[in-house]
Amino acid sequence: MDSLQGIFEAINKATQHDLGVLISKRPVTDICDRPTTVLACHGEFGETYTSRMLGGDSPHPQALSQEEREWDNEAGPLAGPRVTSSIKLCKTFARGYPRHLEELLNSIDQPDLPLLLQQFLYDITRPDGTPTAADLCLTQFPDFLCTLRVHHSAVGRFYAPRDLCEAGGMYRQRIRSCPNWQGEYERRDTVLIVQNADLGMVGMEVARVYLFFPFERDDVGYSCALIHWFDAVFARLDPLTGMWTVEPQYCGDTKALQVVHLDSIARAVHLLPCYTHGDHPLSPSFHFSRSLDYFSRFYVIIRNLGIRTPGMLGS
Repeated sequence: MDSLQGIFEAINKATQHDLGVLISKRPVTDICDRPTTVLACHGEFGETYTSRMLGGDSPHPQALSQEEREWDNEAGPLAGPRVTSSIKLCKTFARGYPRHLEELLNSIDQPDLPLLLQQFLYDITRPDGTPTAADLCLTQFPDFLCTLRVHHSAVGRFYAPRDLCEAGGMYRQRIRSCPNWQGEYERRDTVLIVQNADLGMVGMEVARVYLFFPFERDDVGYSCALIHWFDAVFARLDPLTGMWTVEPQYCGDTKALQVVHLDSIARAVHLLPCYTHGDHPLSPSFHFSRSLDYFSRFYVIIRNLGIRTPGMLGS
């Protein structure tokens, strides 16, 4: 024990000696002229927020615009009591998009959107017991003569007591679909779509959001999303990871797209690429934003609800 204590004392003395040598070699002006340096910076900064702080003022930060606040907030706890889950479009619409459908098609590169909108209107207004849009030909669909407003995100609010949340257990999550996320890359988030609410997680499927938009028809407002479906690869969990595996759904070479009401979206979901034996090594220049388009299979990961998701996407 005495030898161990001697070692610690030797280390302490050596540390103090080295620190003293370092301070002695440092110019005194570097230590004592900090106020002068700060004043010089103040002159360079001018009348900015930082310069006022350095001058002893306590200015209020510049208020962010509504659009800037929406871009900044991703997810977090939601104050208040437990309420029914909901999802709503962001308050500001995206600028620069045409409002008329025919002009909008050229901007978003979705030529099938008119047909998908007609199918949506038919399915949401048809009486019970009548054929669905999938059973009808194009001439039997109602015409779509409405104008659209494109939104780049929607906000979901749901009960998630396992998340970092307020006393009521509510959580907020932003879902994004935009062509130029923060001026860098395309971002199209993936979500869980409720197919049968009575079955809970079993009645949900995965989809990728390509467009958020509202419109009105016959004085009734609709908030919608254009989605690309993902199918479960197997009817059981992956035996190695214990997670569900999904893949993008196609009709021939065409993506399986559909317009759905915003109320059918439960929440965002994360997909982890499956690396198979046939995949080639990724190039060092590969950007992660291309993952959903590059890989053919994905593991389903629900953020803040655990990695393993047994019971969903199958029986």
